[in-house]
Amino acid sequence: MTESAVHAALVWAVFALAAITFTSLLRLNAPYGRHYAGTGWGPEIPNRAGWIVMELPATLVYARKKSRKWSSLRYTCHLKIMLQSL
Repeated sequence: MTESAVHAALVWAVFALAAITFTSLLRLNAPYGRHYAGTGWGPEIPNRAGWIVMELPATLVYARKKSRKWSSLRYTCHLKIMLQSL
């Protein structure tokens, strides 16, 4: 398979998963945040631990990228991409 074919297949898979999620959440009442009753939706973890787990991948990726020696052109391109994603 070519790279574009793999990309297209993955895009369609994400669309299919989105449709399945959308239709299932129309029928299920999914709790969020403080409204979680503690039954049936997985383990309950403390708020601080959840926040750390959620933010850790972004922090580690940034630290790894920052630790490398970037050329000024490469740094400028990455900075532009990061700013556009905000």
